[in-house]
Amino acid sequence: MRHSDRLQALRRQAQQSGSRWATVQRHDELWIESVRVIVRHPTLPDWERQDVRNDDSIVIELLWRDVSIVLTGDISREVEREVMALFPPSPLRVMKVAHHGSLTSSSEAFIRALTPRVAVVSAGRGNPFGHPAAEVLERYARVGAEIFRTDRDGAVVLDTDGTSLRVRTFTGREAYLSKGRGRQEPENTKAYGRRMGQDRHENTKTRNATNEDAQSSVVAAR
Repeated sequence: MRHSDRLQALRRQAQQSGSRWATVQRHDELWIESVRVIVRHPTLPDWERQDVRNDDSIVIELLWRDVSIVLTGDISREVEREVMALFPPSPLRVMKVAHHGSLTSSSEAFIRALTPRVAVVSAGRGNPFGHPAAEVLERYARVGAEIFRTDRDGAVVLDTDGTSLRVRTFTGREAYLSKGRGRQEPENTKAYGRRMGQDRHENTKTRNATNEDAQSSVVAAR
């Protein structure tokens, strides 16, 4: 099935379910209750391209109070350079790591410009591409980001009230973050966190049978 056929099938399903379908481009905005949704990429010419590329991914920022959540798709460093000036500073930023943590994305300049407090990598366990790359993880670690990976942590769930963040995983990791304060770790997860730090560059077994299409994150606003 061609990409255009799959897209039309998805559109029909959305319409049948009563969902709104819209074509968006850079600078488009909408509000979902008190959450501001801003499209940072692509520009209109990229939407008109017949052969779809990773760099045609939609990049979306969700803003609510002190929290920014950036969904990057599979963009490369080229698009990162183009869009990074569009993101204002945020005290509590969560980033879905671009392209599963590939070396083609997550440039040092992009990461430093956005300074995420939490970085979520969606990657299948034992995937043949070696995602996420160790060098990419080190870049996020250098800016102080708390890193979560679906290949090791399983499903990642994010709860926020707009002024603080709570991150939970299928394997039991938990982290609390708030504006102007560092990571606050629940007592019952400290031992697990230390073990995860020691095993950061080793393969560890988890209870999750996550495949390559694992859900990277669920955002629930209390």
